[in-house]
Amino acid sequence: MDQIAFLTPFVWIFLWLFPILLFTSATSSLITLVTDSPLAVPIGVLLWYMWTLGGSMRVVSGDYGWHFIPRHNSPANEAYFAMHKSQLLLNRGLWLLLSLLVAGFAIYLLHRKRKGYYGKNR
Repeated sequence: MDQIAFLTPFVWIFLWLFPILLFTSATSSLITLVTDSPLAVPIGVLLWYMWTLGGSMRVVSGDYGWHFIPRHNSPANEAYFAMHKSQLLLNRGLWLLLSLLVAGFAIYLLHRKRKGYYGKNR
């Protein structure tokens, strides 16, 4: 049982960050495939700036909602985290599902592009 308790923080870190990393990678791949340019970099920087700036305007103690980047800046406020754990899990699940859809669409476009249906290879 102590081994499971030892892994709990790592599971939460994974659940917190994995949807963000997957969505960012999938969206960047999709933008690059569609535009045939490194346009994903400035768009990514712009989106990151909007999401983090918008996030800093929220309550500093924590806010999950449906935000792309959930916030919990108060390590002493475990009661808030416990009360809103289900909302955080729903949030992460939604972003994970959306990430998988975007990644699947990017894979589909790449497959079609390699066959010569789109882009400069036509």
